[in-house]
Amino acid sequence: MLVMSVMLSMVFSGGLIPVSCRALLDQVSWAIPARWGFAASASTTDLRAIAPLMPQHEQLWSRDIGWCLFDMTLLTASGIVLAGYLRWRIRLTAASRNLNRTARRRWLESLRPCLRTLRRAAADAECDDGTYL
Repeated sequence: MLVMSVMLSMVFSGGLIPVSCRALLDQVSWAIPARWGFAASASTTDLRAIAPLMPQHEQLWSRDIGWCLFDMTLLTASGIVLAGYLRWRIRLTAASRNLNRTARRRWLESLRPCLRTLRRAAADAECDDGTYL
């Protein structure tokens, strides 16, 4: 699963194959945080001048403070959303474990008087020779 997510991040970042101006790839890549991280680093380092074989029509890679801030803002926003979702999922899992544990303990404690009564009844019903009435 890790290899698949890393490969998808590399493909949708736009570094391996151009994803802009392609019908489905461009829309899907906007949801991948690697796209925004790669675009922010490309606009900061002026990737178009360093690597002339990279696609020149990629507007997110422009060496402009506006595009760099836009890339950083969307990268931060996607990180906050994903961290919030992860915290929500972890909290739900931990809460359900605690609820199950306490409910189970209360149920067992409610059975203790019944078990004592059954043990006393079994002890009273036992005869001297080990047989029951």
